[in-house]
Amino acid sequence: MVQWPGSRILHRHELDAFLAQAVSSKLYEPDQLQELKIDKLDARGIQLAALFMSGVDTALFANDACGQPIPWDHCCPWIYFDGKLLHSKFVQATREKAPLIDLCDGQ
Repeated sequence: MVQWPGSRILHRHELDAFLAQAVSSKLYEPDQLQELKIDKLDARGIQLAALFMSGVDTALFANDACGQPIPWDHCCPWIYFDGKLLHSKFVQATREKAPLIDLCDGQ
């Protein structure tokens, strides 16, 4: 998928997990997220979430430096990202080899 000379940075199933997390209806249901259980954490999933949030932090900094052309209400990370939900989708994509349509809960 995304490559650096000699190795991949982001694999297809990892991108699928990000996309499925972003369109999941669970993102707007705090009760469902609270009940979500993850049996075993995966170091790669945690690294990807940290990398994503680092990118968000940089984008928010750039937005602030430019006088906030994008209002804060549209930039709040909790509107479009949840680490626990991402990890759940990542585990489905990695261990269960679930296709994208299943990761997206049929949406």
